[in-house]
Amino acid sequence: MKLLKYTVYILDFENYGPEEYKTIMEQHRHLEAQVFIEGEANIGEWNDDIDINQNKATKENYENYFKRTKNEN
Repeated sequence: MKLLKYTVYILDFENYGPEEYKTIMEQHRHLEAQVFIEGEANIGEWNDDIDINQNKATKENYENYFKRTKNEN
């Protein structure tokens, strides 16, 4: 048996919020998961050319939004 760890970034277009996505993932059939909410970042106004909307987006692209949000507070 193995324990797997994933980092998942969700673009919340519908404003469900972190708790709703946490519940969805934890209650997904055939998936035994414990979900930890680690943060929320403001990405500003949506733009189709935004770096995280590209197939080549990296973890660093996503993390930069969390760094900016942290610096704004």
